[in-house]
Amino acid sequence: MSAVADIFDRDGDGYIDYYEFVAALHPNKDAYKPITDADKIEDEVTRQVAKCKCAKRFQVEQIGDNKY
Repeated sequence: MSAVADIFDRDGDGYIDYYEFVAALHPNKDAYKPITDADKIEDEVTRQVAKCKCAKRFQVEQIGDNKY
């Protein structure tokens, strides 16, 4: 399983994000890669929110550029 995860986790950060997953499943297609800082921030916010194990989760919404 570790070897498979290494193939999917192209940037080596220990996580398989959506873009890495799509790129591994469709290696001949150019997967969308977050290019701007705003894209990277949105990806990280999504990743952190997914880690929440709270009994009552609050909705995280983007209210402006780089503001959640």
